[in-house]
Amino acid sequence: MNRRPYSSIGITAAVVVLLTTFSPSVFSQPFVQYNLAGNQGASLNFNLEPAEREVEGSPYYQDEWKSGAIYNKDNTFAKLGEMKYNLCLDELVFKYQGQQYLVPGKTSIKRFELGDEEFVGAYDGKTYSFYKVYESGTALMLLKHYGCKIKKGEPSKGYVPATNDQYVVREDWYVLRPGQNVFEINPKKGSEILNYLHPRRAEMEDYIKSSKLRMKREEDLVQFVRHYNATYGKEAGD
Repeated sequence: MNRRPYSSIGITAAVVVLLTTFSPSVFSQPFVQYNLAGNQGASLNFNLEPAEREVEGSPYYQDEWKSGAIYNKDNTFAKLGEMKYNLCLDELVFKYQGQQYLVPGKTSIKRFELGDEEFVGAYDGKTYSFYKVYESGTALMLLKHYGCKIKKGEPSKGYVPATNDQYVVREDWYVLRPGQNVFEINPKKGSEILNYLHPRRAEMEDYIKSSKLRMKREEDLVQFVRHYNATYGKEAGD
């Protein structure tokens, strides 16, 4: 399969680069300014009410700002000097002139790089979300999704002090074939991955048995995906 190279316009200001490289339809809407206090305006609900409410932990994949790049489905891209990934919003955030903004057009983002890590965008059947790439390949990818929610705190009960609300992050494994939706793998039943590989199920089941893979550990899943790509990756990339 021949892929067109990504292109970018060499303008350094982050806002200008984003406005230039994303599709025009995305920018028929203004930027949504992001505010950690929870006041994002009517177009965004961060479920933090009131604004001064205290929440322990962090909604970010990593707290520090990192340089990154966003690659779109129309083969354009934007480079950003300061970017974060907010897990609770499942949105990218960038900083420009001291202000924080949401990156618009989430479903137009094919993948992004955050520091030296890569994430891809994909549907799970209904929702478009971002997934960290643990093992890449032209035939099969091993991904991890970070779900985030806010666990409500408890009020004070006599001598027991009150507790604040808390960010809770859940990690789940997924696999992805080109042109398909992601498929979740139950960590207790890693061999479920075979249900996603109908054309090659018998061959890969034999490989699991011959290699004595339990398919419940990260290293087993990585080995399985590497073997699949080494065996069938060429035909998937044609």
